[in-house]
Amino acid sequence: MVDAEMGYGGLILSAFLLMSAAMTLAWAVQRLTGNNGWIDTIWSTSVGITATVAVMLAGPLTLRRAAVLALVGAWSLRLASHIAHRTLRAHDDPRYRALMEQWGGASARKLWQFLQYQAIVGIVLVMSIVLAAAKPGLISVWDGLCYALALSALLGEFFHI
Repeated sequence: MVDAEMGYGGLILSAFLLMSAAMTLAWAVQRLTGNNGWIDTIWSTSVGITATVAVMLAGPLTLRRAAVLALVGAWSLRLASHIAHRTLRAHDDPRYRALMEQWGGASARKLWQFLQYQAIVGIVLVMSIVLAAAKPGLISVWDGLCYALALSALLGEFFHI
């Protein structure tokens, strides 16, 4: 269970601050490189890192928490490496480029704001991971089936099945 001193409010705030900092880093990387593709690489990495930190802060490591962390870590690493590989081959992400053209002279400020919204969306995902890891009791057959499904989806994505 979440530490009584921190509570879920403190955990959510801490996670948001971490995600907000990561998305500010993504904004700075975009500004330095001119390549918007790094934004999604940093987002998927930061969701994995933030979820790991939040799960570890939420309580002692159990078999369930370890299984959830392993799946989230594999998901985050696979997605971030896929997007990074794509970004290295491309000069820019056309979705972000279109937004920035639409925003015109205010694009730097509006991109930072947009990335802070992405941080908030990331927190929703992080907290769902925290709640999945915090479920009490032993791992059930249903849990095992869900872990197997998630693992098979990850392997399918990794091997392009």
